[in-house]
Amino acid sequence: MHFGSMMKTLLYLDQPFVSNLCKSRRNHPGVDPVWRRLDEVLRHAVTRTETVVCPASPFHDEEASLDSRLADDIHRIVVEYSAGVSFLYWTTMLDTQARRALYKFCGQPLPEEGWDGVFDVNPHGSRHTRLIHAFGGTFTIDAHCRRPAEFIEEHRESKRALVEQLQATNRIDTPSFEEVLKRQKMSFISARFLLPARNVQRAFREGRFPSVVDIENADSGHSLLTEFRRLTSTDRPFQEFLLSDEMLSAPFIDVFCSLYAALDVHAKGRRPRESDFDDVPILATAIPYCTLVAMDAGMKDLCHKARLHETYAFESYCPKTDDVERLTERVASL
Repeated sequence: MHFGSMMKTLLYLDQPFVSNLCKSRRNHPGVDPVWRRLDEVLRHAVTRTETVVCPASPFHDEEASLDSRLADDIHRIVVEYSAGVSFLYWTTMLDTQARRALYKFCGQPLPEEGWDGVFDVNPHGSRHTRLIHAFGGTFTIDAHCRRPAEFIEEHRESKRALVEQLQATNRIDTPSFEEVLKRQKMSFISARFLLPARNVQRAFREGRFPSVVDIENADSGHSLLTEFRRLTSTDRPFQEFLLSDEMLSAPFIDVFCSLYAALDVHAKGRRPRESDFDDVPILATAIPYCTLVAMDAGMKDLCHKARLHETYAFESYCPKTDDVERLTERVASL
């Protein structure tokens, strides 16, 4: 997707890559020298030639918080490589994508697709415009606080719960990938746009305060419903749009559900991992907008099995030596 005239190559670095780059800088024993070479090439591409930017995301700090030994170093390296560019949180991105899907469904001219529905700043702008110029030099201001212990434990518990849920999934039947993908998308739409409003109403009826997540999701669903009613002059049901091809092909929904469908169909012998909790939404955030996406080997395999490369023009890399060398040469050639 294009957001400006001076185009940079967007590279998303998943946690295994950032962690190994941090360890390389710390001269950890046993770290392959290929990581030092990648670090040198990335620094040059981001800060000197400005041909590459590696957008940060809320997931970086969330995942880094689980390892207190590297959390601060990971944050610093992510800030450096991102050059001040960060993805918006996935719920905000999804709201933008859903609105575009609604306009397409209603036959209305699509809103202009800009960076502001995806990133906090224009990723293709010069990094110098995001520096503070003072006292005869330039610098950045980074306000960073470690996540509280309660958040870290809640995050860990959410990962454990997902693994238990995936392990308990009944996989006796062997439906096709397409059937499972459709089922996943229907479940996602219900969980994101329909159930939260019902949960909020039920909580109030029972004298309870609803969860913050349900309130936020219900607000998103209500805003989308209001826009739907404004754009449609008939009494068409809202669910008709929610289950339309336009909505089901929204990039975040498509990638998110495709990966879970691939887990269900193509990886039945693979034990679910706690990392799946973050990896799937991370890739659903990055794949539609990044040319280069660095991820773990398992997710790279699932992306190919889900045929995501056929829909989204991206190159995938995993933290194996051959792939790291290939990524290094790719960045150096830009």
